[in-house]
Amino acid sequence: MRDKSVRAAIIVSLITGILFSVLCAVVIVNNPQRALAFAHIGTRFSEHDPNGPPGYDGQFVYYIARDGAAAIPFIDGPSLRYQRILFPLLGRAVSLGNAEVTPWALVILNVVILSIGAGLLAYLLGDFGAWPYFALVYSFWLGNIFAIRFDLTEPMCFALALAAIIAYRQERYRWTIFLLMLSTLTKELGLVIAAGLALHAAIGRGKWR
Repeated sequence: MRDKSVRAAIIVSLITGILFSVLCAVVIVNNPQRALAFAHIGTRFSEHDPNGPPGYDGQFVYYIARDGAAAIPFIDGPSLRYQRILFPLLGRAVSLGNAEVTPWALVILNVVILSIGAGLLAYLLGDFGAWPYFALVYSFWLGNIFAIRFDLTEPMCFALALAAIIAYRQERYRWTIFLLMLSTLTKELGLVIAAGLALHAAIGRGKWR
C-alpha cells in the first residue's frame, strides 16, 4: 500500500509540475513583464502614488524577497507581511538577492512547492485507503491557480501542513511541531492545521487510522 502511495505521489507531483510549468510559460511569453507579471505590482506602493492601482498581495512577497528588511517603505502592514516571511525568504535565498532573478525564483519555487504539496496529499490519500489521484483536484483547484498566478504563499503553507499531518500519523511529533511552525511562518492558516492536530492529540487519538 505504501509503495503504491509513493508511486502515485510522484506521478501526481510530475503531472502538477508539468502542467503548471506550461501555464506559467504561457503567461510569461505573452506578458512584457515576464515573471514579474506574477507579482501584480501596483503603483500605489511601488511609486507611493495614492491614486495608483493597489496591485495584489504577491507584490509584497516580491518586495521582501528582493529587498529584505529594506522593503518596509513598499509594504502595506509590514507586521502582517513579515509574519509571512518564509516564502519570500526562500525566494531571496534562491535568487541570492539578485533583483532580476527574484521574480523568476518566486514563480519556479511556487510551482515546485505546489507539486510537492500535491504529491504529499496523494500519498496521504493513499495511506488512508482512498484513490490518491483525487489529489489532482487539489492541484488544479481555483485557489491554487490563483495563488500561482499572483505569487501567493498558500501553496507553501499547505505543503508544509500536509507534511506535518504525515509526520503526525507516523508519530514523529518533533517533526510535526517543526513543520507546523514553518507552515505558520508562511501564512497564519498553518495555525488552523495546528489546532486541528492538537485537538486530535487531545481527544481523538486513534480514530482516523
